[in-house]
Amino acid sequence: MKIDHIAIWTRNLDKLKDFYLRFFDCKVSVRYDNIKNSFSSYFLSFTGCDTRIEIMQRPDIGDRDNNERIGLAHFAISVGTKEQVNNLTKRFEISGVTIDSYPRTTGDGYYESVIRDPDNNKIELTAVLDYTITKANESDLAQILYLQKCCYLSEAEIYNDYAIAPLTQNFESIKNDFLNQIIFKLEFKGKIIGSVRAFVQNDSCYIGKLIVDKDYQNKGFGRLLLETVEREFNKTTRFELFTGFKSEKNLFLYNKLGYREFKAEETNGITIKYLEKIISR
Repeated sequence: MKIDHIAIWTRNLDKLKDFYLRFFDCKVSVRYDNIKNSFSSYFLSFTGCDTRIEIMQRPDIGDRDNNERIGLAHFAISVGTKEQVNNLTKRFEISGVTIDSYPRTTGDGYYESVIRDPDNNKIELTAVLDYTITKANESDLAQILYLQKCCYLSEAEIYNDYAIAPLTQNFESIKNDFLNQIIFKLEFKGKIIGSVRAFVQNDSCYIGKLIVDKDYQNKGFGRLLLETVEREFNKTTRFELFTGFKSEKNLFLYNKLGYREFKAEETNGITIKYLEKIISR
């Protein structure tokens, strides 16, 4: 069994819907309207989560008491890493949203903050804590290769090219990468949800095939994988990686972490941007 959804009454359906779309990585269903019952609703679904929030409106439903009461006390939304909790809480604060409590580790082990939505519902912003980033074993390669092909489908769609190397790589090729590079794996609840590989040559660290499962993207895990590479090769003074010119999310992340474009090349009709990060020692 599983929890399918949590339902919330509101007096301003579209205002509440817009709040969740603005601040959280969620999608909204088509609005449902029952003219006979004067009932309207949306379902909000969240990346990496089966449980949805149903927000509902009907004219005869009035405001409830703002004090605590028997019934719904709060609900929690996992937003990714601790840094994501911190950043999103700051964003709420800047936007004038009520903050009940700032980021902290609770007695039962959660890292969380608590905010209020426009209808005064309590929302806990929680971090994913039970993940690990370690060096991959040879036994992980098949799972990493499968995840790689899933992740690069979106890149193939951007460029309308399904013959890109990450999609055509076979097991013998990734095994060769394993023998000549370090491959890191990101695991959550026993499942590999991300990976990156790197090697050093002539005092430059070359980073490739940074991937995160689509259900766990935009939660800070790509950054954690890159930072893991930088720590592993902390004696290196230069890091290099590349991505396609249309891969805006990748370019945004790399620029945010200090990588700057130093050249561009055209390969099979696609402009590839090369970025570097120089470390002062």
